[in-house]
Amino acid sequence: MSDNTTNTTATTPASALRSDQAEIEIPAGAEQSLRAQVERSQQQVLELESAMEGMLRDHDTIQEDLDQTRTLIGGVRADLRQALRAISRIEKGTFGQCVGCGNPISPTRLERSPKPSAAAPAPDPISSVWSA
Repeated sequence: MSDNTTNTTATTPASALRSDQAEIEIPAGAEQSLRAQVERSQQQVLELESAMEGMLRDHDTIQEDLDQTRTLIGGVRADLRQALRAISRIEKGTFGQCVGCGNPISPTRLERSPKPSAAAPAPDPISSVWSA
């Protein structure tokens, strides 16, 4: 006896699943925006590092300029890392889920910036008692 049934396993993109199989709402254009940010940040790092090398060769450069450039490079690298992690979460299907507790991240928060990796912290119960 032959089984003529076709295996029709439904495929769902990884970006649409979480560990609990709930659908993730990825803001429109988020991945494209993140990828564009990665390219811009990589270019900025190259430009800033080149400027830094020039400053280091120039003996008249003051320490404050070097410190500011180092700070700028650090900030751009931090943004770059956040964007790369967000892209990785999209690809793994965990985008929109807190990396710490697994709770969903507010869609409003993700629309403002697709880089958050953590749910907003719960309000401090003591301070909320005093503000009530």
